[in-house]
Amino acid sequence: MFDTLFADKTAGIAVGLLIPFIGNTIGAAAVLFTGRKSSDFSQKLMLGFAAGVMLSAIIWSLLIPSMENSCSRSFRENSSSNSGVIKRIV
Repeated sequence: MFDTLFADKTAGIAVGLLIPFIGNTIGAAAVLFTGRKSSDFSQKLMLGFAAGVMLSAIIWSLLIPSMENSCSRSFRENSSSNSGVIKRIV
């Protein structure tokens, strides 16, 4: 579906850049318009949402791929790379 929609690479790049730009603009506008008038509850709600987004980014973008990568490597490759790190530390 997306191959036919974005057959031109520049259109795909433009859309890929516009989506985060629009999201950041909306988020910044919300902060600018509320300013210091926001209640403690809304500040806690926004902080909790931001923390949840960051935790999900850590889990699905960093931890799971690194665990899959380490499981696919053999024990010999893992032990040799770890011993090199230990030698450098000591």
